[in-house]
Amino acid sequence: MNIWYKYSMIIGSSAMDQCTSILRQRERQRLAVLQAELDSIEAENPGSLHWRRRGDSFNFWEYSSGRQIGITRNQSRIYLLARLAYLRLRLDDMRIWDYPGWTESMDALLQTFETLGLELPKIIFTKAQYNWAAHPQSQNTNRTKDLIYKTGNGVKVRSKSERFIGNVLESMGIPYRYEPELRIGNRVFHPDFVIMTTDGRKIILEHLGRMDLRDYINDNIDRLSAYASHGLLIGRDVFLSFEADVRSREAFMPIIHQLMAA
Repeated sequence: MNIWYKYSMIIGSSAMDQCTSILRQRERQRLAVLQAELDSIEAENPGSLHWRRRGDSFNFWEYSSGRQIGITRNQSRIYLLARLAYLRLRLDDMRIWDYPGWTESMDALLQTFETLGLELPKIIFTKAQYNWAAHPQSQNTNRTKDLIYKTGNGVKVRSKSERFIGNVLESMGIPYRYEPELRIGNRVFHPDFVIMTTDGRKIILEHLGRMDLRDYINDNIDRLSAYASHGLLIGRDVFLSFEADVRSREAFMPIIHQLMAA
């Protein structure tokens, strides 16, 4: 039986019909969360972040109402103003372009922050996302000897494909946990990646890398069936990637866009 036909049986046509409206609702919720944070920061009438190279480091200033204030030693203020610049551009991109991924303008901004030596997760993540990613819960302890690959942030994974996915998520500033424990009924699963969205939801990304093996396919059908039976639907709460998706960053971008629109 065709794998996609099996998936459609798991999801159900009515659930598939609901996905578009649900995703639009999630987009409105995410916009509201980011806008509320932006409004809170702007209520304090902050200035803008400026910098100048000094040898191997940078000096930072805040410009506000024609005044220049040195903030090089005030890391919290630097990150607040960087977050402010990020939020303004992010919200503009989401509204004007209706586009969940990074635009060229956002790429340029983040590259600048990276050049300045700033930690991108502190700028990109909400506080809840940052704290969640910084304190991973229990991970899969089975076959730890197979964790032979490392992402750029040092997360140990089992395959080159998972390393690729981890690196893309990290470069895009998407907080994730690798193979965390997930209890569904009386069963325990360890999804490949669990991602926390801006509004605090957790979504699953499963990479199906061995679709040439019948037992592997059946095991994943069973897993996806368990997810669906507990309300975790493909296209809303669960997303899938395949080997064709990890051949290049460009090929993986549609997956990223789905995750960021969830």
